[in-house]
Amino acid sequence: MSLHPPPPLTPIDAIATHERALVVRIALTAAVIASCLLGLGAYLMITVRRGAALQERLMHAQQLLRAEKLATVGVLAAGIAHEIGTPLGIVRGRAEYIRGKLGEHTQTAGLGVIIEQIDLISRTIRQLLDFSRVRPPTVRAVRLAQLARAVAELLRFEGERRKVTLQVEVDESRRAGRSSPSRRGR
Repeated sequence: MSLHPPPPLTPIDAIATHERALVVRIALTAAVIASCLLGLGAYLMITVRRGAALQERLMHAQQLLRAEKLATVGVLAAGIAHEIGTPLGIVRGRAEYIRGKLGEHTQTAGLGVIIEQIDLISRTIRQLLDFSRVRPPTVRAVRLAQLARAVAELLRFEGERRKVTLQVEVDESRRAGRSSPSRRGR
């Protein structure tokens, strides 16, 4: 066994060896870059998902806060309605008593207006209290003609203001299906 040095490379062989080494380095560098990009992509996907989840949680928290505020307003409104309802009942009772005592007097009509206005306020308070109570709606069949006329009457003044005429033409025997009486007035 002799230890002879390898024969010297020709310039073409040296260039080819150098190119092969360069290609290997480029391939390894490309593999490292690809691996880094995949890792970065996975990191970005995780970050985006976490951001979306965080944003969704924030949105839910805001909705919960709004619902809690509305519930608090409902409780306060119900308390206020009870506090106002009792004095209104007393004022109405006194106005009726005085109207009865006055008989045919010039102020009797004015007392009637006071009683009507108290009834309007009382009805609004009742609706507020009814709205704050949680009850399942009662559903029943209603006549379409009756419902259509009621809606037309509600829209009549707005139609006149806009110079629009609304005509109701309905077969009297037809039913509208099912409706909740408590929801029709809203």
